[in-house]
Amino acid sequence: MKRLFLIWVLISAISCRKNESASFDIHIENTDRVGVNYNLNQLIIYKNDTLFKKIGSKEPIRSLDENIKIDSIRKGRYSFVYESIFGKEIKEVIQVDDSGIYRISVNPDRSPERLKNLVIENLKNDRVKWVYNSSGCFHHDDDSIILSNNGNDYFIQYKGQPKKVDEKVWSYFVNTENAMRQIPKNGGCTTIDTYVLSYRGKSDTMIDNTCRFRIWSHLKDYLNNNKL
Repeated sequence: MKRLFLIWVLISAISCRKNESASFDIHIENTDRVGVNYNLNQLIIYKNDTLFKKIGSKEPIRSLDENIKIDSIRKGRYSFVYESIFGKEIKEVIQVDDSGIYRISVNPDRSPERLKNLVIENLKNDRVKWVYNSSGCFHHDDDSIILSNNGNDYFIQYKGQPKKVDEKVWSYFVNTENAMRQIPKNGGCTTIDTYVLSYRGKSDTMIDNTCRFRIWSHLKDYLNNNKL
């Protein structure tokens, strides 16, 4: 009788373990943690290439701080699909094999690709002036910053004397230029932000009329937070 009881306990334990499920802990967050948040309108989840759940079809997910939890997740291959602010489809794929909590990071501001021949990244013993101009129905704003390189040294000049920075800070501006050059062309917003990079007697002009990006606002926050 005791032996039968032990077998029953063992079978029950195995059965419970088989029925254990996982959970998704979804975080909507910027890759760039500086500045304001971006919105995400829809997140679609597939399980083994079949629609599993659609989130945000009626109400937009309003903040990158939004935390979505989904329980009772069974084993399988899950794809998280959403559109970035660059208009590109992003897909995150994870394999659920065990119970537990799976943290999913969703980044609406993720750049679709790394461009070649970026001005700031390839600046050698030279300088570039970055001019910003924003105009709309009820506002007008302009600003500028100068970035320079001298050998292995990098400098940022914003409303004062040039300040030496390390490669980590420099890479922030490289990544910002990379994002700026991939802003979608089909805007339609009444506010127009214009960015001009002037260097070596020529200039590149980029225009944002999407009202989805806040590049200069992010950049100014970064400068202030790093006392530049």
